[in-house]
Amino acid sequence: MNRILLTFAILTLLGAACNDINRVTPQPVEATSQILPQATINRQPSPLPESTRTATLTPIPSATSQLASPSPAAVIPAGWLSYRDDDYGIELSYPPQGELQADQPSPPRIYLPFADGTNLQEKYLEIVLLRGEGECASPIASGYDPAAIQSERVAINGLEFERQSGGEGAAGNIYIWQVYTTRRGEVCVSLTFVLHSTNVMNYDPPLAEYDEPAEAAVFEQIVSTFRWLP
Repeated sequence: MNRILLTFAILTLLGAACNDINRVTPQPVEATSQILPQATINRQPSPLPESTRTATLTPIPSATSQLASPSPAAVIPAGWLSYRDDDYGIELSYPPQGELQADQPSPPRIYLPFADGTNLQEKYLEIVLLRGEGECASPIASGYDPAAIQSERVAINGLEFERQSGGEGAAGNIYIWQVYTTRRGEVCVSLTFVLHSTNVMNYDPPLAEYDEPAEAAVFEQIVSTFRWLP
């Protein structure tokens, strides 16, 4: 009897212990989560690599484009006369005492006034007009040794010219020439100025030597009136 009671008591205690274990409330396990920082979005366009950038070029006017433009208005002395060729599209002015000789097929020639009483016999401008894509040069310079010709580029009244000068003498006659050459498109213009003098000792009494710089001063003044027609 006592064994039966003892066994019953042990079973009762074991049952109570199991119930306590089942009543334990499980503790929640906190999940560990890593929050990554949000990426920063750059909405500004990135500069292009140096090799792929597009450059904006500003064109620089060249001598050719300058010559192809209409010429600026020149300051023309009062009373000067005008020579114009609509076929080649040019115009220039010259002193009122000048005499135009325009007999075809020779190039137009304008005889210019000069001081009396010297060995200067002629002073004139010859206008040579050519059309073509070849070299733009004055016919008067052909046949000369290039070393005997002075040549330079000059800008006069906004236009660019090649200025050449030379001379020769034969049988007591001396020719000093100066030529201004320019072109627009296929039109080539040569303005050739000539001073024709003679040997002062060919006269009795000898003539006075003419003043070359003073007589040639009008050449550039005439060139400054040259213009291309629109």
